[in-house]
Amino acid sequence: MGFLLHQLLADAAAVSPDREAVRCLGRSLTYGELDAAANAVARALIAGGVQPADRVAILLPKRVETIACVYGILKAGAAYVPLDPKGPARRAALVGAEAHPTGAGQSSGSYPRFGASHFSAVRRSQPLRRA
Repeated sequence: MGFLLHQLLADAAAVSPDREAVRCLGRSLTYGELDAAANAVARALIAGGVQPADRVAILLPKRVETIACVYGILKAGAAYVPLDPKGPARRAALVGAEAHPTGAGQSSGSYPRFGASHFSAVRRSQPLRRA
């Protein structure tokens, strides 16, 4: 029987919601927090029109919130296309041209204790902005 990565997260959150799941740059999220944040991102993506099998570009720095966004994209049934916000714009354009993402996730501000409010899901018809 196969397992999907986001299902394993949901299972871990159900069994050990207060256990630390991820740590980066001195910040951490528990399994419960990570699962709740991923669910919020998935809802935002679906509300924004992202459908199963779509590709969603991620233009976020390496932080714990980015992990929640990856899981949220997977929970929405989409695939994620990571783009380095500090990388050359030409590289992001080449990856975007090859991957044909139907949406993008990017930072819309600072990173408070994680809530999906800092994550904006945009459709491909909108230009990708650097974070």
